[in-house]
Amino acid sequence: MSEHVSLTDSSASEDADRETAAALARAYLEAAGGDAERACHVLAFRTLRLVRSSSAGFVRGTMEAAFRSDCEALARETARLAEAFAPLEDIG
Repeated sequence: MSEHVSLTDSSASEDADRETAAALARAYLEAAGGDAERACHVLAFRTLRLVRSSSAGFVRGTMEAAFRSDCEALARETARLAEAFAPLEDIG
């Protein structure tokens, strides 16, 4: 599994976190029998439970900001990739 979202320039600790996150995602995907949607759902559920169980509003605010940023980055990347496939629609 490769990393799909490059959000910012990263420090060494962020690079290590990305490697750990990729390993965690692979473990969830393997445990879900290769069902990416199920693995994503379980990982998202665990993340949500962690945020909700946090007594500090800081964690929730940080996660909400990160979620918004990630969604915006994914939308931009999806739009960029869709543009690359636009000429293929004319082939049909």
